[in-house]
Amino acid sequence: HKDYAEELTGEEILTRAVRQVEENKAGIAIIGSAGTTTDNDRKRFFCGATLITSRHILTAAHCVVDSNRKPEVVRLGERDFTTTDESRSFDYEIKKVTSHPEYTFFSKHNDIAVIELVEEVTTERSGNLLPYCIPSEPQDLSGQTCTFSGWGTRPNVGLSKTLVSVDVTVKALDECNQLYSVRDVNPVFKISFPRGLSDVSLCAGGEEVMDSCKID
Repeated sequence: HKDYAEELTGEEILTRAVRQVEENKAGIAIIGSAGTTTDNDRKRFFCGATLITSRHILTAAHCVVDSNRKPEVVRLGERDFTTTDESRSFDYEIKKVTSHPEYTFFSKHNDIAVIELVEEVTTERSGNLLPYCIPSEPQDLSGQTCTFSGWGTRPNVGLSKTLVSVDVTVKALDECNQLYSVRDVNPVFKISFPRGLSDVSLCAGGEEVMDSCKID
């Protein structure tokens, strides 16, 4: 999975503010959530995760490097944590987590990790939960509309309890790097991306303050 990790490193969005949109589209069931089991056997989920094979999950490295909250379980099929109906969601125990070897907490480059599950995700148990099909070759998506989905953190609120999404337009990397080279750009960006956006980055934006997570 190293090739996939290098190909997909970073999904940078033009704006870091968040105004979230409730997810009501079909076909986003492969977006899961990674979490831990608390002392009273309750599960606490804190990061988005995408099924990419029958036994592997793609997530962000910043979600798994904190030794105080190592993910232990992945839930797939969940769309709303406020409901008690869990008939369409399924929990899978984590066997191994591998972060990109060049990821550092203060930089957003290489912010990617692969989770290996103890058991396979099967249609017999989990119905129509199928892995996301990752392209085998790099693609130029400039000008196309993409949908970001996840359990994003909202200012003054915390993690979303429902799956949210936002449509954004993919921008050319040259355009994004030129935009972020101006003097008055957010200083956080220059700390997070000291070398600018690379050819393995995906830069996208849309309506102002629209995002799926303020961390993106």
